[in-house]
Amino acid sequence: MSTQHGKLFPVYVWEVPVRIWHWVMAGAMVVLAVTGYLIGTPPPSIGGEGYDHFMFGYIRFAHFAAAYLFAVTLLLRILWVFVGNRFAREIFLVPLKLFSAEWWGGLISQTKYYLFLKREARPWQGHNPLAMAAMFFMYLLGTLFMIVTGMDEEEVRRIVFESLSNSSPGFPLMTDLLRRASSVIIRRDHRTDP
Repeated sequence: MSTQHGKLFPVYVWEVPVRIWHWVMAGAMVVLAVTGYLIGTPPPSIGGEGYDHFMFGYIRFAHFAAAYLFAVTLLLRILWVFVGNRFAREIFLVPLKLFSAEWWGGLISQTKYYLFLKREARPWQGHNPLAMAAMFFMYLLGTLFMIVTGMDEEEVRRIVFESLSNSSPGFPLMTDLLRRASSVIIRRDHRTDP
C-alpha cells in the first residue's frame, strides 16, 4: 500500500518473475554455502571402493549446479530490468541515483528512522533509498563478486578474451597479446622454485 494525497491504494510492486528470482537465488545461496563449506572442509573418507560411493562428487555437482543456476538467474533478472515494471530496475539504478540530492535526502532520512532518531518514516513504493543502496552494494555487487571469484582463472580469461576478440575487428591481435602476457604472468606466479 502507498499513499497519495492521504488515500491508501494498492500498488503492484514486485512482479512474479522478481519473486521467483528472489527465492531461486536464496535457495542457490543456501546450497552454495553448505556445499562450499563441505568442499572447503571435506567430510572424512568413506571406506570401500570409490565406485561404491560418489559422495564428494555429488557435493561438487550440487555446488556447480547451484552456481550455474545462480549466474543464469542473475542474467535473467538483468533481462527483466528491460521488460518489467519500474520497480524491477530500482536496484540497478543506484549508481545514477547517487547524483540525486532527493535520493540522498531519502537515504539519510531512512537511516535516521532505522537508528530511532526519527519517529516516522516516509512511505515508499518499492525499496526505500537505504534498501536500494543495500541491495545494490551487498546483493548485486556481492553476487557479481561471487560469480567472478567462483570461476577459475582460465575460465575468466576465456570469457573475457573471447568476448573482446569477437566484439571488434581490431581486438583479436590485442587480445592475443594480452592472453599470452597473462599466461606468462600466471606461469611465473605458479612456479615452485625454492
